[in-house]
Amino acid sequence: MSSDLKTNLLIKIKKENRMPTLNEISFQIKDKKAEVSNENRFSEIIDIFIKDIDKKFSSAQIAENDFLVSDILNSFYNLKKYEKGINFIDNYLKIDLRNINNSFIINLYGKCLYNYLKIKNNKNSFGEEEYSSNETEDFIDEAIIGDIDSLYNKTKLLLQILDIKDKYHYVTVKELCFNFVKLIVSVQTHWDYALEIIDSINPEDLSKEPYMGTIKGRQKELASHYETWFAQRSKILFEMGNYAECLSFSQKLLSDNILNHRDYDIWCVRRIALCYSQMKEYNLAIEGLLKSVKFKKVWFLQKELAENYFLIGDYKSSLKYALDAALGSGELKFKWELFYLIYETLEKLGNHEYSLISLKLAAAIRINEKWKLREKLTQSLAKHNIALDDLNVNTLKNKLDELAYSQLNKGIIKDYNAEKRFGFIEFNDSRIFFRASSYKGNASQLKVGERVIFAEDTDYDPVKKKESLAAYFVKRIN
Repeated sequence: MSSDLKTNLLIKIKKENRMPTLNEISFQIKDKKAEVSNENRFSEIIDIFIKDIDKKFSSAQIAENDFLVSDILNSFYNLKKYEKGINFIDNYLKIDLRNINNSFIINLYGKCLYNYLKIKNNKNSFGEEEYSSNETEDFIDEAIIGDIDSLYNKTKLLLQILDIKDKYHYVTVKELCFNFVKLIVSVQTHWDYALEIIDSINPEDLSKEPYMGTIKGRQKELASHYETWFAQRSKILFEMGNYAECLSFSQKLLSDNILNHRDYDIWCVRRIALCYSQMKEYNLAIEGLLKSVKFKKVWFLQKELAENYFLIGDYKSSLKYALDAALGSGELKFKWELFYLIYETLEKLGNHEYSLISLKLAAAIRINEKWKLREKLTQSLAKHNIALDDLNVNTLKNKLDELAYSQLNKGIIKDYNAEKRFGFIEFNDSRIFFRASSYKGNASQLKVGERVIFAEDTDYDPVKKKESLAAYFVKRIN
């Protein structure tokens, strides 16, 4: 509406001494939208709605005006108040999504929902909208759509309405699907919902082109939407306990060379191994986990290897990987089961002194976190008449580290390339490669001639595409 028409309309309303009609206010909001869009002053549109529309017109009257509904929903979306946008449609206007014929409104609602799911997935920013809310917006209640069932039903309905083959809807459909699955991953429940949501999309309708993104401040080529769909579905099947189906599905992903980004292939090999473990094929599980550990020296992979070696009675191998996991980075509170496994393994090997240290450490961690002691812990503590008083996590961990380090090799750093961040350790008349990232300390202070202790295992060089023996957990000794 031109400024002249707008002025004439206001004069007419004043002259007739009446309240403006809903359509007339809608035109004012549309003018305001054009004015505020570039400066993100969308709160001014909400202010007009509260002042001139809320409680003056019925929800049914408002719902009939597509232009007004889309402008208010768009304002909430641009203000990043996604939950308010969803509640505006669901609870303020009480519109059934199936009765909305306006494609722009449906798509906007979908964008609000998938961004809300993102917030739900990010625990650090959960509740951010609530704290930044303007008190004048209380006409829309917040935090009433947060249960999983409600989010599942909304997502499922939108995926039925929106057509992924329509370029206008593609991003919304894709983001709804993947962000709902990520929500299920974060809450670790309702995996059947995740499977139904991901199966509602045909992966052939997803882009197979990788794209550039930022991870930890660095530009990297990321997996295509097509690849991500398969990686997510594999995880869902495993978490549901569908091990046979997950096994065949995941094996086909590897044979068809579908997974090529973000280490999806490595995690898929691990998932296959864990399926074998659940199916009591422990040797096949160990074979797969050994392949994974070559690429990823992470504590939980080493713990899984230790568990499977324990199950076949190879206690020495079990202890090796369990102690590697104990030395590896990772929050101590998540390792209490690892320390209980070390206790069981050392009992089998007859090392009762350190087995009791490990048992006490497992208990101390749960007590320190104010977690209830599991039955197996309680029974083992009672068996050894261990009191729960004065169990110090740090003291016990340091004692267990003594055992872990005593199992390592000793050598001397003979060569080190500071620029390329790798070097060689001499021990037992031979040399072994190590990376600076494996050094337990400040690598910039690393010196040739230092005496060190270290573990050794198979390493994979992704550049040379070659396996070799390498040192890790490299630690200076006096």
